Parts: sequence; C-alpha cells; structure tokens
Amino acid sequence: MNNNTTPNTNTNNSPSRQEQLASLMRTLSKQLMRNSGKHPGKTRILRMLCQDGSLTQQEIQSRLDIQSGSVSEILSKMETLGLISRERHSKDRRKFVISITTAGRKDLVEHDIRRHKRQDARYGSLTPEEQDELIRLLSKLQEAWKSLPANPAENPAANKKGESVV
Repeated sequence: MNNNTTPNTNTNNSPSRQEQLASLMRTLSKQLMRNSGKHPGKTRILRMLCQDGSLTQQEIQSRLDIQSGSVSEILSKMETLGLISRERHSKDRRKFVISITTAGRKDLVEHDIRRHKRQDARYGSLTPEEQDELIRLLSKLQEAWKSLPANPAENPAANKKGESVV
C-alpha cells in the first residue's frame, strides 16, 4: 500500500496532491448532496415499499436507522402527498402498516427518470473508459478507507502533528 503521508513542504504554497484530492472530494460530495433531491428518505422508503410490499413503521425506522420522530414526520408528509397509505396492523392495533400507493409508484418512476438524467449530466463528460477507471479508483479508496478509524486523531496515517492525510 502506498504511504504518501509526507506533509506538504512546498515552498510556493501550492496544495499537495492529497490536499487537492481532499478538496475535490469535499466539493463533489457537497454537489452530489445538493443535487440528489430534496427528500432522499422519501425515495428510499418508496423503494423499500415497492420491493417489499407493506412494512411497519418500526421496520422502516430500523432499515433507515433514523429516529422514530423523523420517520413519523417523513411518513406524515408522504401520506399527505398521497404517496403512501397507513393502516392499523390487523394483529397489533398499536402498529401501523405502511403501503405504497399508485401515486407513490408513479412518483418513484418519475424520480428514477430525473435521476438518470442527472447522472447523464454528471458523468457524461467522461468517456465510458474514464467512468470505468473512476469506478475502479473510487472503489479502491473505499476499500482502503474501511480500515481507517472514524476519529482522525486515531488515524495511524496521520502525521506527527495530528494532521489527517485525507
């Protein structure tokens, strides 16, 4: 594994490769989040319901790994928009069973069409070969980063001053 943890010693104050990579990754991450749609949780819920049929609110909460209040808020908005229906569980009246409606399925199809157009716009400047290379490189980074601790101070790849290389 390459260990390019040498601090930037450029005398002309130009950013190191690692600084440039980190800056580009931050910028791209922000752009992806900003352009991914207003309610990514809504789309994930619709997709789960499309695949699995009906789910309880607790099952949705568990799979999304978010607070129950957040799930309730999202589901209320989705119900108001007619994307889902909520009915009492037949065996446990304390629970609600959530199902996707026809309008929810239509919304999901329209979302997927918009998503494909966004992806074409995002990656269309790269040739298929360049896209393959980017996938390979990002996958390599993703695999390498799995072993890094979440806290940068605990990162063994950090230099002696405590500066993270990423």
